[in-house]
Amino acid sequence: MADRGIAADKLAVAICIVIILYVISLILELLKAVSYWKIFKKAGEKGWKSLIPFLNRYLAYRFAWRKEIYWLELILFLSSPFFAFFHALWLCVLLQAVLRLLFFYRLAKAFGKGIGYTIGLFLLQPLFAAMLGFGGAEYRGEKR
Repeated sequence: MADRGIAADKLAVAICIVIILYVISLILELLKAVSYWKIFKKAGEKGWKSLIPFLNRYLAYRFAWRKEIYWLELILFLSSPFFAFFHALWLCVLLQAVLRLLFFYRLAKAFGKGIGYTIGLFLLQPLFAAMLGFGGAEYRGEKR
């Protein structure tokens, strides 16, 4: 009977940990959404466009780099099952990570930031996006 009590306690702890992690991830996603709203406004786009899936990434690629690169990333994303079928999903993931890293470099550069900021955006995106959106960084690319 004591084993059941210990198992129930472990289950309760596990559920609490999952709930805490969920709340933290929700807060980080909200921070990222608000930050990108501000980044879009700084780049001359309407902030609400940062909330619409696919459109937000397309516009971000347009003002930070080139919109054609977005289509390449989308094709890689959609072709993931094909890569997985041939046991080469790692290649698709690697190419997407390289494209994302290059995108973050271009985004940081568009706001006058360097390689350190690029690494920060890649590893700690919600924090560094908030620093871009709410900080004093000004958009130096083409205004739309």
